[in-house]
Amino acid sequence: MSLELVTTQREAREDDVSELDLYKKALLDAVWLAYGDMSSWSLVELTHEEAVWDQAWKSRRPGTKRGDLSREDMIGYFLERIPKPEERLDLPPAMISRACAAELEAIETSAKAHQPFIDAVRSFRLVS
Repeated sequence: MSLELVTTQREAREDDVSELDLYKKALLDAVWLAYGDMSSWSLVELTHEEAVWDQAWKSRRPGTKRGDLSREDMIGYFLERIPKPEERLDLPPAMISRACAAELEAIETSAKAHQPFIDAVRSFRLVS
């Protein structure tokens, strides 16, 4: 992972780093400190150790080299996952929790001002 790659992704999305709130900055700093010096292949190997990836791989269609791994599955997995002892991320207190679809719909309906953010999260794709 390189700062250049992160910068390229942010520029492609016109994402202004000055708009980060303190929570997001602390979160990104902690992740960068823990994983920023790893190569892309080391990160791939690390992610492939996770049960959610293993389940997606084992459930792929015969003859294919890709398993489907939904955003919902990843979020659910990592929200409930207990960190390994060697993972020493100095994270700020969590500001996210699980919510059922009905709760999310109620929040989204009452928060139309946040619709651009909601749409951006739903359509997020890594720029190549």
